[in-house]
Amino acid sequence: MSRFQQIRVRVEAHYAKSLAKDFPALHGRICKLDNRYLQHEPPLMELVPVVARLGLDPHVEPKTRQIASRWAGRLEALERQAQNNIASWLLAAAEQDLARMDELFMELEEALAELD
Repeated sequence: MSRFQQIRVRVEAHYAKSLAKDFPALHGRICKLDNRYLQHEPPLMELVPVVARLGLDPHVEPKTRQIASRWAGRLEALERQAQNNIASWLLAAAEQDLARMDELFMELEEALAELD
């Protein structure tokens, strides 16, 4: 093991336009919870706990809370799986997990957009 260097693997955001433009319904709701997301554009994987919070926070509109809670469990399980695959250097499997997570976030966006 090197004493002065390390290898890091991290997930980075890669939006077509921006978080706000690619996921406007979700972005608007997470910004109400935490205004840091007005400027910060994390990868979707980092938003999984925020979706879980949307599903639990009593101050969130009930329909939004219901939709978020419907997706939160699947996203959390997928996040754990992706993290385990990254930690095990199973990067092809992690990439598949991230692709499935993208799909789930797009489904969540569609469901939230129907409320608008």
